[in-house]
Amino acid sequence: MTEQVTTFSDDAIAILNSMVVDPNATYSYEHLSGGFWWSDEFPPDDSPDWETVGHDYLYRSLIRIRRCITLGDDSAATVPLWQQVLTDSPNWPGLCPDRHTGRIVKRLLAAERLSDRCLAQLEAESAGDP
Repeated sequence: MTEQVTTFSDDAIAILNSMVVDPNATYSYEHLSGGFWWSDEFPPDDSPDWETVGHDYLYRSLIRIRRCITLGDDSAATVPLWQQVLTDSPNWPGLCPDRHTGRIVKRLLAAERLSDRCLAQLEAESAGDP
């Protein structure tokens, strides 16, 4: 039986903590986690650092936790993965307040509605409905 990893490795934490906030960072909706991620939050996907951070897809869990916090689920802030990042990677750009409070809440809700419509349309098309 394989044990499920629920926190980042020390190396991954160090990489997240070394990421630098880019005032021109762009964000996009990550469908599998249901949240936004910004271009400065993780290393390039073709780098060895990405292999370290992307291991076990924990970055998606991190994005999902932030999504839950953004939408008012305060219990998500107690998840060990989030607590680990708060404590050990305080410089991670994903902790910037504007990425989980303020205007981003409305944008996230709009992205979720759009995602739901797109999925519904895809399901209808795959079922043969016009």
